Amino acid sequence: MSAPTPMSVIASEAKFLSVGVFCGLIRVDEVVEWADARFHEQDSPPTWLMDVAFATKSHVVFVITELEAIARRLGVEKLEEAGTRRLLGLFARALEDKRFTPYQITMRLYWLEDKFPSSKVLSREIFRAEVRFRIRWKREGDLQLARRELRRWLEQASRNPSAAN
Repeated sequence: MSAPTPMSVIASEAKFLSVGVFCGLIRVDEVVEWADARFHEQDSPPTWLMDVAFATKSHVVFVITELEAIARRLGVEKLEEAGTRRLLGLFARALEDKRFTPYQITMRLYWLEDKFPSSKVLSREIFRAEVRFRIRWKREGDLQLARRELRRWLEQASRNPSAAN
């Protein structure tokens, strides 16, 4: 048995996963795998971790609620910068895979910034990304070019939100 993951890490991961599931970037079965792995690491696993480990695909709201409760129980109220960067990377992948339209992504980014205000820089850059996308699309009529530019910004922001200019 490997060393158990510290509870502070579990709390941060739970917060990240709850937002990822809510945004449609992470599937419930991925969360169940995560919870199952954390469950088996512990000598005496807490029951709240077991609840998530036994969830099914149809329990999306339950999983989000439980992950939020785990994070709160362990003292994590907000999404950390590393979690925000990981989410931006998932958004970039979702755009590339065409699972979301640029509009859907920018709306989720606004929701993310509103619910988890991580920094003014990120908020400003989300606005700039949407404006650049809309101008490129409206002025040049090139949706593919606009999509590539938004993806480029998301990839840069996933590495360092303050450097995505």
